[in-house]
Amino acid sequence: RYIDDGYLPESLVNYTALLGWHPETPQELFTLRQLEQSFSLAGLSRSKSVVSRERLDWLNRQHLRAALADPDKSAGLIQQARAEVAAASGLETASVRPETVATALRLAGDRLTFTKDLYNAVPFMFGDPALDTTAAEQALILVPHEFHIPILNALEHALASEVSESWIGFAKSVAAAAQVPTKHVMMMLRFALTGERFGPKIPELLDALPVDSIKRRIRSAKTEIESR
Repeated sequence: RYIDDGYLPESLVNYTALLGWHPETPQELFTLRQLEQSFSLAGLSRSKSVVSRERLDWLNRQHLRAALADPDKSAGLIQQARAEVAAASGLETASVRPETVATALRLAGDRLTFTKDLYNAVPFMFGDPALDTTAAEQALILVPHEFHIPILNALEHALASEVSESWIGFAKSVAAAAQVPTKHVMMMLRFALTGERFGPKIPELLDALPVDSIKRRIRSAKTEIESR
């Protein structure tokens, strides 16, 4: 059942070991090899074990992150997540690129308890976001209305030529051109690129998305705001 729910075998072994055994150190995250080396009968507890799904979920997040960083394990997880994204999104599996899935897994980070959470965590990595939702509005209202179009115009102009500076430097240049605080440029980028208030760091997202996609999403954001 737990495997079917998406828990990794190493997470279940780790969790089960800790139910009745107390290691000599505060360490909670163990690989199977580490458990073999650390386990001792002296650490067994006589008290009743308390089952905590929250603790199991935490362990699975940590083991998932470690597995994704391991080339021997990550390929299988990427293929698994690819099929799960296709099922959740309605996309054809062939159209879900493994490279995009790998990048999305990295961006999602600790937001993932299971690989099957990927599409809901970062749907904007697999298609342009809807900008007429409550989630999008929560991002947009953080920027004064009179700044919306000037910022988007400045972004369009800046992206018309190749970006030769860091994305932070790019955002500061756009802010100077639009005569607005940099934080408002960042939030307008978040609105246009993700349709959400929270998510990956904007520079990381800008690195992850193709420039053509960034330009298209900014145009769509401008169209959405102008239509209101």
